[in-house]
Amino acid sequence: MRLAKAEVKALHGDIKDAYKVLAKGGTISDAAVANLYAEASRLGDQSATARIDALNTENKIFMTIKSPEAAQRHLDNLEARKAQIQQSGQPRSVEASLAEMEAIERAGKLRDHHVKQSREDPIAYLAAQTGAVPSPVDFSNPDSIAARFTGARAAARRYNVPTKYFTKDDKNVLKQIF
Repeated sequence: MRLAKAEVKALHGDIKDAYKVLAKGGTISDAAVANLYAEASRLGDQSATARIDALNTENKIFMTIKSPEAAQRHLDNLEARKAQIQQSGQPRSVEASLAEMEAIERAGKLRDHHVKQSREDPIAYLAAQTGAVPSPVDFSNPDSIAARFTGARAAARRYNVPTKYFTKDDKNVLKQIF
């Protein structure tokens, strides 16, 4: 009996850790979610299964968010939904209200993560969101420099941030050279 309690506690800790990943702007792999479901099923823990369902839904949404604007829209939708529920006068359980508030908080942190990344390294952020890989700058080739400047200006316009012509990786390479 003690082993089962310890395993249930560990499972709930794993679910909490997964939510922490979402709160930092990350996502959870499908395999990790499947492992959580398998463990909840093995232990017969229905409350864990419900929490994993919510985690999985939120994770899928987070996987589709690719910009600060999309993250803000998601946050706005959650807040509008909360306002509708409050205006309807429907009774809400403490657990449902708390889960809703936590989801709004995580969505806000996701937005903050996207904003921070787009401001700190707009070229690398745009590349990560589109799957493109910025080519290294070849300072002996004017076309390479022009391409980077064009890409940097496009990223700056896209995210409404100051133009930064070099990624953090580029800066590290330049530091090593000089």
